[in-house]
Amino acid sequence: GTITVEDPVAAAGTIIGTATVCQGQNGVIYSVPTIANATGYNWTLPTGATIASGANTNSITVNFAANASSGNISVYGNNTCGNGISASFPVTVNTLSTAPTGISGTTTICNGDSTTLTVTGGIVGIGATAEWFTDSCGGTSAGTGNSITVSPSSTTTYYVRYSGTCNTTTCTSVSVTVNTLSVAPTAITGTSTICQGTSTTLSVSGGLAGTAAVAQWFTGSCGGTSAGTGNSLTVSPITTTTYYVRYSGTCNTTACASINVIVDPLPLPAG
Repeated sequence: GTITVEDPVAAAGTIIGTATVCQGQNGVIYSVPTIANATGYNWTLPTGATIASGANTNSITVNFAANASSGNISVYGNNTCGNGISASFPVTVNTLSTAPTGISGTTTICNGDSTTLTVTGGIVGIGATAEWFTDSCGGTSAGTGNSITVSPSSTTTYYVRYSGTCNTTTCTSVSVTVNTLSVAPTAITGTSTICQGTSTTLSVSGGLAGTAAVAQWFTGSCGGTSAGTGNSLTVSPITTTTYYVRYSGTCNTTACASINVIVDPLPLPAG
């Protein structure tokens, strides 16, 4: 009879392929030069990686699952005589980002003030950073990094997402409300000369009452003795009196406008 002698399998050569991939990446090719005397190829992959095609050959196509992790790809040839010596190739699997879940920071400010917004939640994948926008997710750039300091002049919505080598997430958003400042009133209208025992209605005019601001009235001085609140005030002073009014609210308190209300005394009884 004929005796066939099969040669032992040669050592595997250098594996060629992509050294850095992303979780969820598919269709990545790895190959090794033909191994002498091999009738089959035995591949070992990192956790979460699978051979999509080419199993038992010297060139494979690999899919990486969304939870795949870094590790080594190795291969050795085999035949009926046994296994050859393995080659190893390290593969880094970059993690995917997941969308942020919130934004922290003061969301109601006064015009001219600033606030610091900080992204929270989600996962920042390898090579990713937080991107901030106004107008829309991916709209006008407002900065990058976990935190940004903003000074909007009007109420503005800010959007943030994680973006990097492997993927870009959806955005989370927050609106920063900007309260308007008050501007000092310019005058007080109303009858400024009355007879003793009668009354007059004074009304604040000019300037601007900012967000949540109200007109405050005083006698004695600006901020002195309270005489009431509101755009108008009805008064019945006994003697000539100066009235002051200012706007005061969440964001600021203005200077005062003032008016003298002159009180003419009643005539004395006839002699």
